[in-house]
Amino acid sequence: MERIKCLIVGGGPAGYTAAIYASRADISPVVYEGVQPGGQLTTTTDIENYPGFENGISGQQLVDTMRAQAVRLGAEIRTGAITKADLSERPFKLVIDGEKEGRGRDPHHRYWCDSKVPRT
Repeated sequence: MERIKCLIVGGGPAGYTAAIYASRADISPVVYEGVQPGGQLTTTTDIENYPGFENGISGQQLVDTMRAQAVRLGAEIRTGAITKADLSERPFKLVIDGEKEGRGRDPHHRYWCDSKVPRT
């Protein structure tokens, strides 16, 4: 089993933002993007109310920019979805389905996470 200090579930704007902050705090996060990397924002054509883009930006461009920044700062991005989670005791136990072959893991890899689970 792999131990991960900071595992972020979801590769949308909130997940990438969390990865950016965790990376800047030197926590080395691992982000699981899930089945739709970028989340629903990738289906938005024009975003005109996001600060810093006076001419607007497409949802896909914004997500790509956020992902690139998270990676540049040290986040590791993986593809897969949480299929099972046991949060009843520490370390938390998670099962991720969809690990890419070639990483030396079976398709139902198990992780232990010692980090806190914030409520949103």
